[in-house]
Amino acid sequence: MTMESPRFTYRAALERVRGGGVDADALDDQIARAGRRPSKTGFAVGTETPPEEVAGAVGSPALVRRSVRCVDGSPAAIETSYYPLDIASGTELETHGDIARGTINVLAELGHAQVRYVDDVAARMPSADEAAELGIGADIPVLRVDRTAFSTDRAIRVTRTVTVTGTGHGMPYRYEVGSSGAAS
Repeated sequence: MTMESPRFTYRAALERVRGGGVDADALDDQIARAGRRPSKTGFAVGTETPPEEVAGAVGSPALVRRSVRCVDGSPAAIETSYYPLDIASGTELETHGDIARGTINVLAELGHAQVRYVDDVAARMPSADEAAELGIGADIPVLRVDRTAFSTDRAIRVTRTVTVTGTGHGMPYRYEVGSSGAAS
């Protein structure tokens, strides 16, 4: 699936564990490599009851980390990650702000290395809060991606990303499977 935008195209399959001195996650790294400026605003961390479909994976209540991802200072996506409390309580995941080495590394250090993930993708209209955070009208559709990350034996994180579709706004996703060869 390929969607292009004047803003930025996120190659979702490139999510990886930060390493080798990299202090940016896959999205920030891709934005910077495209010559753009990544940033995050509106950090919030706390314990709350997740949506029913998320609670089924990580339990309820859950630790929640939320921020707005920006490209060149403009809101591009709302990112909300939910973690099981039995994994996240009393850990660095409860700190406000970005974790330079990445939450995937923190989970691995806690004995819960991410070995796979599943993305559930749906288009819908934004809530009033989402429209306000993304700076769009209530009549502009959004794309919701729920990424459930797994260790070898359980779900360790669900990250819900909400971004604008089409209209030259937002952060379209691109999924690539297999080795690169021919240009797309």
